[in-house]
Amino acid sequence: MRYTSIPAITGKQLIRLLKKGGWVVRRKARHGISLTKSTGDRTLVTIVPDTG
Repeated sequence: MRYTSIPAITGKQLIRLLKKGGWVVRRKARHGISLTKSTGDRTLVTIVPDTG
């Protein structure tokens, strides 16, 4: 099996990139940070683990 050369990033780096893309931090918990983004009539939600 061959893996692609995708770089590994930390949760904090991913959150910073998502914020630049229009995502908004809604909740912080011990397990991670919830971000949302509104697109038209839909609201997208993602949770990023932040153990740093």
